[in-house]
Amino acid sequence: MKPKAIVVGAGAAGLAATHSLNQRGVDVTLFEASDHAGGRMYGEEFNGFYIDSGACIFHETQDTVNRWSKDLGVSFDRSPRGHVGTINSKGKSHQLNMERKFAPVNLRTLLASGLFSPKELYQAGKFARFLRRRRDDLNAKDYTRLLDLDTGENLVEFVARHGGKEFATGALLEFFFNVGTLSKPERMGALQGTMLLWDFVFGYPKQTTRNPERCVAEFGIALAEACRQRTRLSTPVEEIVIEDGTVRGVRTPDGFHPADAVVCATTASVALRLIPDLPDNISDPLRKVTYSSCCHVAFGVEGNPLPRPTYVFTSIPRTESFVAAYFDSTVASPLSAPPGKGIVHAYSVEEYIDEFASMSEEDIKRKFIEEIRRYAPLMPEEPLFTRVHLWKEAVFLAPGGVMSELHELRRQRFPGVSGLTLAGDYMNMMGVNGALESGAAAAEDVLANVAGMIPTGRRAAVPAWNPEAQSHETEAQVREKSGYQPMTAR
Repeated sequence: MKPKAIVVGAGAAGLAATHSLNQRGVDVTLFEASDHAGGRMYGEEFNGFYIDSGACIFHETQDTVNRWSKDLGVSFDRSPRGHVGTINSKGKSHQLNMERKFAPVNLRTLLASGLFSPKELYQAGKFARFLRRRRDDLNAKDYTRLLDLDTGENLVEFVARHGGKEFATGALLEFFFNVGTLSKPERMGALQGTMLLWDFVFGYPKQTTRNPERCVAEFGIALAEACRQRTRLSTPVEEIVIEDGTVRGVRTPDGFHPADAVVCATTASVALRLIPDLPDNISDPLRKVTYSSCCHVAFGVEGNPLPRPTYVFTSIPRTESFVAAYFDSTVASPLSAPPGKGIVHAYSVEEYIDEFASMSEEDIKRKFIEEIRRYAPLMPEEPLFTRVHLWKEAVFLAPGGVMSELHELRRQRFPGVSGLTLAGDYMNMMGVNGALESGAAAAEDVLANVAGMIPTGRRAAVPAWNPEAQSHETEAQVREKSGYQPMTAR
């Protein structure tokens, strides 16, 4: 009999698990509570604008995104785009060429901002030298090679020990984390924090953005389309049912759905709510998982009101503004807006989420526009449109020791509950790339759980999860027959 699997949650991890299982011959159903798939990769088309609601930037170094894009037929912009960050201080903007790291020109810029002392910059260089001793492990982007760093320390404590107190507690470290996490470095453990620092600052001679031509959501929608026949939208799972230590299926408003295996691809907090009978060895690490929060606002604009060198983002230190970053998406996704127009995205730091949650969308719009105009006076007071998204769980943060505990659960295949697998960026690394990898790994767990139930011919078609080994031609034929076009409004 063909095995039956259920995936809960149609974000990046859930879609990756569903797509992988479907291609491996498993009868899989994906349940999603909302009326659309994609999670933090979701977007919309509006009057020729392609608007991301969550994630807005992919990097060249996100290898899983790059591989899967080939299978999904998503066209990426090929223009080389190095990052240029902007520090806004005391009404002035100071640009950092992120390709040149700590070159003398950037040292002069950092000092000119007035936010960083020479001692802080010296200690940053000292910490960079410490990281270079682990360059092979850091460049591999495999967090399991760095588990020895995952002690109980948070990143600030770790940096203070290996770099210095001034750098660890100063504005420079916060500046690096504003864009990537929307949070503070003390909320993140040493392992994930060091990997993020390496990627953003020290590790690559050239950090480039590589986005789909329209927007990040184009990738998510293509992946959702590949899973469309297996997906049930607007169908919230109320409970993942466990009996006698074995997963039996899920319960939704329309009844009970049995399954041989279940992948819970939600955030950790939602997983705890959906699976009340989890043993302590699984529930305890999940309770330690945390996320940053943010208010993400997108504005349609005429022309290009922001300065447009090769940069993609602008970071504003917390000492200066409630805005963590703002940028025009057409820099990295040139087709995200009609000719002569742009989309300005802005993200708040997490401390303001409760304030924004109590405000009307009109008041949020006014507050963001006023703040952006402090640094970009050409930003229009009345945009063509505004989209406001409140994310209570925006970016996965891994407190010290959590990644080691979660890795052990994954290695032992969640002991105590047969047939259950957890997926999401918190089971790998923050971001879309980590979530995709986690979903693909969850599919492998399901295949191990249902070994012997898959027809031999189908099981041999794709011997192991490998996006490059999957049939690009078959996917293209399916899309052509269905008339699928990326980012079609639904």
